[in-house]
Amino acid sequence: MTSVAISPNMQTFASSSLDDTIKVWNLTTGEELFAMTGHTRGINAIAISPDSRTLVSGSDDYTIKVWNFHNGALLGTLLGHTRDVNAIAISRDGKIFASGGEDRTIRLWSGATGALLKTLSGVAGMIKAIAISRDSKLLVSGGLDNKIKLWSLQTGEQLQTLVGHLNSVNTLTFTPDGQFVISGSKDKSIRIWNTRTGELVRILADHMRDVNTVAILPNGRIIISGSSDTTIKFWDMTTGKVLMTWVDHSDTVNSIAISPDAKLLVSGSSDKTVRIWQLPPL
Repeated sequence: MTSVAISPNMQTFASSSLDDTIKVWNLTTGEELFAMTGHTRGINAIAISPDSRTLVSGSDDYTIKVWNFHNGALLGTLLGHTRDVNAIAISRDGKIFASGGEDRTIRLWSGATGALLKTLSGVAGMIKAIAISRDSKLLVSGGLDNKIKLWSLQTGEQLQTLVGHLNSVNTLTFTPDGQFVISGSKDKSIRIWNTRTGELVRILADHMRDVNTVAILPNGRIIISGSSDTTIKFWDMTTGKVLMTWVDHSDTVNSIAISPDAKLLVSGSSDKTVRIWQLPPL
């Protein structure tokens, strides 16, 4: 399982895999509802629109596909990337979605029409991760050059370059207030950055292998991470201390998603399972 995403209406969630399929599941019962097929190679990233109507996927077949999230129908295939598409993010207002890939470009697409709006270049390494701030003003990207770049989503202007990771940047997310970016890396660390100044605020280190996925609770106080060391860890955003560690997967944790009400967490792993967890009050 390469990526998981929970629908904003909290009724369903989706998982993608290297077997070229996307599966949609009932979030309450865990029942598989249907599968989406159409990609010809492994799927690296998925994202669900704010209205829970569409899902966007990026694949090693160089394409982005847009799907009807209610019935699995393919709505369109977007071409432009010339290498694997590794990352997808949708703005909270649904107007723009972004894709990043091994062709070292970030592409911005219209959420309404699927038209290509802008291509952001000037990235030295392949893109592994992108995220969009909750206010839909900032985009952050990271990849194999170990650097993180902050962009204006409106203009495409590059605002900051954040330097500090010692290996590739695998995952990125914004805090709910947009004041900080959280990054996870192959260097085993999680870093917290100030989006306004570009300053490194804190380094979180306890994972034994690559950090592949990070998320933050809606309260902005707790970071959750998944790693190639098979664990999921909970961190205090302010102190950087580990609050708890979940050890249940038997292989790499590739992706985690948190329900909007912060009651459930979904994790996807290379052990070929997706797990639904009840989150304790935090």
